Amino acid sequence: MRMAWVTGVALLLAAGSSGVEAKRVDSSRLDQLISAADAIDNGAEPARYLAATQAALDEAKRLYPADSPEVAARQADVAMGLASTSKFDEAIAMITPALPRLEKAGPRWRNAWLKGLGTLGFLSNFKGDHAKALSAYTAEVSGRRAIGREDTELATAISNLGAAHWTAGEANDALTLNAEAIAIGERL
Repeated sequence: MRMAWVTGVALLLAAGSSGVEAKRVDSSRLDQLISAADAIDNGAEPARYLAATQAALDEAKRLYPADSPEVAARQADVAMGLASTSKFDEAIAMITPALPRLEKAGPRWRNAWLKGLGTLGFLSNFKGDHAKALSAYTAEVSGRRAIGREDTELATAISNLGAAHWTAGEANDALTLNAEAIAIGERL
C-alpha cells in the first residue's frame, strides 16, 4: 500500500537549464489508481488487478522520469499482476530492473522493495530457479528483520523462505524456518 503522507501534490525534481529545479506534480489521479488497485484481490480477480496496476504504472510514467522509484514501485505491482495471470516470464522481466531502483531509493520505498523481493522469490521458486528464489527471499527476510518488529509480513517472508528451501531439497532449513514463522504468528 502506498504511504499515505504523500497525497495529492508531490515534488518532482527535473533537470532544468540552470541545474535542478522543483516542479509540482499533481499525483492525485495516481493516488486514486493505486488505491483502486490495492482494493482488488489479485488472487480472486487477477485480470482486473493487472489492468488496475497497469493503469497506475501508465500514470506514474506520465508524471515521473522512467528511472524514478515511483515508476519502479508501480512496475513491481504490475509484476505481481502478471504473476497472478500466469505470465511469469513477463513478470520477471518487469520486476528485475525495478528492484535495484527501489533498493537505492531509501526508507520511503523500503516496503515496495521488500514486497518486490517477495514477488521475485515467488516467481523464481515457481520457475525452479532455486538459487534466485533463495537469494530474493533471504534478502526480503533480512530487510524485514532490520525493521525490528514481528508482524505478519515478517512471518510470511520467513515461511516463504522456508518453502523455497523445501523446494530446493533443504528440508531441515525449511522446517526450522517454518517453525520460526509459526512462532511469530502465535505471538501476534
